[in-house]
Amino acid sequence: MEIPYAAKQIWRKPTSEYPELFYSKKNAKRIRSTLARADELNVVCEFTPLSADFLDWFSPMYVDLIGKKKNANLHDLYTKTLGSSNPTYDFWSLTVMMNNHRLGGAIIFANAERLMIAYRAFLPKWPEGSLQASPSLYAEYMIAKNAFMLNKQQISHGKDRNLFGQNSSIGQLIYKLSVGYIPQLPVATVADRIEMLTFETSAATEDTVVLHYPSTGDKITEATLVTSRLNEEKYSQLLHYPELLKVAVVYRD
Repeated sequence: MEIPYAAKQIWRKPTSEYPELFYSKKNAKRIRSTLARADELNVVCEFTPLSADFLDWFSPMYVDLIGKKKNANLHDLYTKTLGSSNPTYDFWSLTVMMNNHRLGGAIIFANAERLMIAYRAFLPKWPEGSLQASPSLYAEYMIAKNAFMLNKQQISHGKDRNLFGQNSSIGQLIYKLSVGYIPQLPVATVADRIEMLTFETSAATEDTVVLHYPSTGDKITEATLVTSRLNEEKYSQLLHYPELLKVAVVYRD
């Protein structure tokens, strides 16, 4: 079966005073539990204008953590931000700490309408205690809270490559859906309708999720998971968000 798709997509969602309303039930429960214990365990989140000091400590962590991912696409953070000769955005940083120990951070671009999570890297677990939300999920919530307080209408979670499982992680796709992001064609190219590629499901040799090219507009509402019957259960969570993305399953065996 041939499926039309775009090479890349962006992710957006509206802001709210209560960001957890966009989360899966499990993630909403994790966030509420973690917020209730944050003071007890000395968990702090700093949201400040981007500085050279932030880049000095964050860049090595970003290279180390992101560089380990499949098909990692690393960037020169200074050149993309403070070193830009003609910046079109304001730059912010977010740092998550426990007992004054940095567990990760994010670089956020801002314009009049939205905050855009451009680069992020977090340790997978808290060093102490048993908080239910990971540092990454906690940071996601705090970015959304700051977006609302800054009167932004949207949050954007970057641009990634289609064909999850081959070019990007299927886990990354599930995470973005689980916190309420909606995929769409990159805005700068919508007017010209970016190139339509074709994915042949029968040629897939590894588990793959392809986001379909929308027939109209820019929102991507359908996807196909190509997997084996043995592996299907691994991706069951992918089917939990039909209001955001309807996912069909095609078997390789």
